[in-house]
Amino acid sequence: MSSYSSRNNRYYDSIRQSHGNNPRSQSSNPVDDENMEGMSDDLQKIFDDDSKCARLLKKVIRDERSFDLRIQRIQEFQAYLEKPDSSKFIMKLAEPALNVLFEQFQERSHETIRSELVHCIGLIGYVMLNEGEPKFAEWIFERLNDVRKNDIQKQLLISAFRDSMQNEHDILCLTDHIQHISEQLKKILESVVHAPLMIVITDTIIDLSRIYPQVFQEIFLDIVDILIGWYIEPLPTDRILEYTAQALHKFRPFWIEQIDSTLTLLDHFIEDADNYAQQFDNQEQNNDDNISSLTDKIAALYRAFATVLRALSDNFASTPTLLPIDYVDNWLQKILHTTTIIKQDKLFGILAKYANIAVCTLLETFSQFDEQVQKDVFDFIIQQIHLQKQQWPYEADINLLRLIMKVIDLANHDSCAILANSIFALNSRIWLYRFLYSNSLIQDVLQLFNRLLTIKSIPVVQQVYQAILADMTSNFNVLLNVLQQKSIIIGNGSLLTSDLNEDDAEAALIFDCSALCQIGNVKGNLIGMYALSPPLFELLAKHLQLTNSKLAQQYPAVHYGVLKTLYSHCAAHEHFIHNSDLFKQNDTNNVMSLTSLTKDNFEDLLKLHHRLIVNSHLSCHDTKKLVLNWLAEIIDALPQEDNGLLTLPLLLKLSHAIIDI
Repeated sequence: MSSYSSRNNRYYDSIRQSHGNNPRSQSSNPVDDENMEGMSDDLQKIFDDDSKCARLLKKVIRDERSFDLRIQRIQEFQAYLEKPDSSKFIMKLAEPALNVLFEQFQERSHETIRSELVHCIGLIGYVMLNEGEPKFAEWIFERLNDVRKNDIQKQLLISAFRDSMQNEHDILCLTDHIQHISEQLKKILESVVHAPLMIVITDTIIDLSRIYPQVFQEIFLDIVDILIGWYIEPLPTDRILEYTAQALHKFRPFWIEQIDSTLTLLDHFIEDADNYAQQFDNQEQNNDDNISSLTDKIAALYRAFATVLRALSDNFASTPTLLPIDYVDNWLQKILHTTTIIKQDKLFGILAKYANIAVCTLLETFSQFDEQVQKDVFDFIIQQIHLQKQQWPYEADINLLRLIMKVIDLANHDSCAILANSIFALNSRIWLYRFLYSNSLIQDVLQLFNRLLTIKSIPVVQQVYQAILADMTSNFNVLLNVLQQKSIIIGNGSLLTSDLNEDDAEAALIFDCSALCQIGNVKGNLIGMYALSPPLFELLAKHLQLTNSKLAQQYPAVHYGVLKTLYSHCAAHEHFIHNSDLFKQNDTNNVMSLTSLTKDNFEDLLKLHHRLIVNSHLSCHDTKKLVLNWLAEIIDALPQEDNGLLTLPLLLKLSHAIIDI
């Protein structure tokens, strides 16, 4: 395979011709009906023909000073060309019509007219190929040679050729010519410096590769070599990155068919990136420009590596031996090593964006981790998590979260407690995601919490819970300090105060409430097995000061968030009615189900509701609505066979409070 770096610094200026001073572009008249002298053979054939095809074509080539009228004439001709019953007349004049339209195409400076004329050329080519006449391909490549210095005209002509092949998969008209066509397209692609031209040639090659895969096999390596050159050049546009990535992925059958060459190419990417990393490690500290350049090059190589790897990834499950394990181990270790070297560079986030994709894709080849790989990948994640102060591209953080989710799926569940301890540490980058203006990123973080909590590993749940608890405590104290109220200490923890400002502390608390919902919604005895300290009900109903009227007024969103989390937890456990001490004298069957942890919850809940209703004038509308609806649910859930329940002192007290609202 030739070197993919042969297109270094392939930046370009679009080649455009200036037509403003060309008098022919204003009113050139290739044919004057009154003066037939000097008429070409092609024109003579057209003017000697009296078919509707010829009459419409004469109108197209006649000089019209009105732009709108000119466009109208061309579109009328296009409509005729698209009619199925016109083929016989089109074939009769195909070659002279193409030549005359091409002359018009070259002479007209207005882009719209050029585009409409070349559409006519494509329609005639479509008819020729459908009629089994492959000469159109020969004609189009001769014309491409005529305009070889004009990329815009080449782009339009190749588009016309691509349009003409719409039925080629069925008719296979170009079978005897496809070898030559493929070589011609490759030759043009090799010298392209104009991105739109590169795109239209590549699209045409992709179409032909699906129709004639055997022929494309011969030029596949050369084509991807050129495309990768575009893909890894410095500072490519988003459009080029997106297009070339999609194009490389469309060649997926050929990557698999030529897997040995694919593995060699992937190996080159990793080896070159590793070499750049060694150069980075040897750079003088004050040579920032060279260091940044090396980081960009490594990121570009990882971008290409990840793109080709993803083209193969759909086959990992069905063909587990597609990637030899020694290759995978080598690539994985070198990526982990390279990122360790580069991690302190200010542009590390650009590299991390693609390194995380590459590692995540490589991990798809694993059914489970061995101990050493798990440790190495954990270290890889943790070193990124601790880079809290670096400014990263949004996609780098998205890819990091996806990698963490993939690792959780593969790792031993209990060992995930080690990972959770690091990714939710106070200095973790994860906590920053709550303040980014990206709802999808926030949802991804919540999904991470949920994923850790749903693996039902007690050490993991306890670790995540303690991380949320510490964060809530420190941020809650920020709000209490603003209110000039005493800070809280929950459980056996120490006094914690966040360095967040008031607005961020409020946002963080709302986020933490959402994260706690996953724990709160766990049903049955599992919540008891988690042995959370303090229990979730106690945290929400007592420690987070739902009856603090100043807090409710100043921070209604936080107050509502805590209350809604408590509601979800209680609803998942039928509001703790059947475990309550209040009913044990009425229902001896429930005595055995009482636990020391939950037997007082229902009574505490009613007391809390009473306080909230009494002070409802200090609460926001959503909170009032939630409290009243919640009470209605509790009453509906009470055992209907015991009429004495509704005379409980607490319920009567609540009823009077509601009446007084």
